[in-house]
Order: sequence, then structure tokens, then C-alpha cells
Amino acid sequence: MSHDQNKAPACRPSLCKWLISFAVFLAIIALIAAGVALQQTHQIRSQLTQAVQQINATQQAQQQFQHQFTERFQQKEAQLNQLISQSTNLSAEQAKAEAQYLTNLAELNLKYGANIDHALQLLQIALQQLTPFNTPDITPLQQIIKARIKQLQQIPQTNPISLLNALDNMMLQIEKIPTIPSLPTPPADTASTETTDQTTWWNRVKHSLSKMKSFVVVRKSDDTHPFALTPDERLLIKQSILIKLSLAQWAVLNKQQDTYQQSLTTAKKILTGLPLEPRQSQQIQNAIDQLLTVSLQPKLFF
Repeated sequence: MSHDQNKAPACRPSLCKWLISFAVFLAIIALIAAGVALQQTHQIRSQLTQAVQQINATQQAQQQFQHQFTERFQQKEAQLNQLISQSTNLSAEQAKAEAQYLTNLAELNLKYGANIDHALQLLQIALQQLTPFNTPDITPLQQIIKARIKQLQQIPQTNPISLLNALDNMMLQIEKIPTIPSLPTPPADTASTETTDQTTWWNRVKHSLSKMKSFVVVRKSDDTHPFALTPDERLLIKQSILIKLSLAQWAVLNKQQDTYQQSLTTAKKILTGLPLEPRQSQQIQNAIDQLLTVSLQPKLFF
């Protein structure tokens, strides 16, 4: 009895089958999970390998590009140094020829363009070309260029806009001059205010005849009084002056010094034939004289 009691109870067949099936199922799941994990690990490892290869290729390309860039930079630097050395080793004859060319170019620029700033730049470049050399054949050219630079710096700069405005103001003054002169104001009647009863008939006759003096004017044939010109003649003189001033404006825009001087001089001469008040005439003539001093196109010869 004691031996039978210590013996373990036997397992039921159905329960044993279920446990075996469950263990097999767990083993299959474990195998599947292990396969999936192994496959993912292999994919990750291959991706990492590809990334490392791409990084290495990129680094190699960068190193190759940097090497090529360094070589090209060194070549360009060598070429630049060679050009600098060649430019600094110019002979005196070459520098003199370049300076003469630049000075001639400055002369043409002043003659046809009237650009003082551009001419100064050209002359300064020419002087820099000659600075490294102090040979006897270059020194005179250096002195000439320095003198021309000083001369250009002393020339006052002409502003075409202000010059055109001054001519416009003068034309407005000419247009305001009336073509029909104003009649002189008759003198105040200083006749006696005595009553008719206290004045003789002779005094009354003289008083009536005195008013007729303002209707009759006697002048010499060479009288230059304003009334000696008809309104048409005054208008013609005004138009002639305005035409000359307009021609002067055209000369300012086109840098024509001769035309500018001739137009203003002619306008001043015509102005003397126009009867004006002395103060107004002198004011316009002074303005024309001031405009005549302006130089539109300075000429320098090298």
C-alpha cells in the first residue's frame, strides 16, 4: 500500500497531447520570430554597409575635388603672379607709350566729350605708369601730365542744368517786356480854381489850350524815345533775342562753345535796340556778361 501511494499519478492522454502541441506551437513561433529578427538584422547590416560605402565614396569625391581645386588654384595663382611680374617689369619705353596714349585719349575726351572727371582719371593712370621710372626721357612727360592735372583741377565745373535755368529766367524777363509802351501820366492840373466870375476870358482860353499840349509831341528825327518804335518792331526785337537765347541753350546741350558765345553776344547787341528802363536793361546785360564767362568745352592739347 505504501508503494502504491508514493507512485506519481499517470498523465491523461488528452492532456499530454495538448501540452505537446502547445510546446510545438511555441517552438514554431520562436523559430519564426528568430528568422524574422535574423532577416531584419541582415537588412539593417546591409543598409549600414551601403551607407558606409556611400560615405566613403562621397569622401573620396570630396578629396578628389579638393585636390583638383587646389591644383587649379595653384595654377591660377602662378599665372597671376606671372602677370603681375610681367606688368611690374614693363620697360620704360612701353610705359612711355602707354602714358602718351592715355594723355591723347584724355585730350580727345575733353575735346569731344568735355568730361573733365574722365580726363583726370586717364591722366592719373598715365602718371602712375610713369612713376616707377625716372629716366631723362620720361621726366618731361611726367611734368607735362602733372601740369595738365593741375590745370584741370582748377577749371570750375560747369553745371548744364543751372546754365539752362539761367537762360530760361532771362527769356522770361524778355517775354515780360510789353510790346505796347504805356502812355505817360499827364501832369496834374495846377490851374487856378477861381470861379468864372473872378477869371478873365483870356485866362479861360489859356487854361483850355493848355490841356491840348498832351496831344501833340514834337521830336527830332534821331530821337530814340520808346515811342519811336512801333509795337511790331518791338515784338520783332523781342523774338530775335528769344531766338538767340534758345540757340544758346542748344549750344549748352551740345557743348558748342563758339555757337554759345556768338548767340549771347548777338542777343546783347540786339538788346540795346529795345527801349527799356536803364535799370532793367543793365540787369539783363550783366546777366549776359556773366553767362559769357562760362566755358562749355575746355580744350587742352598734349
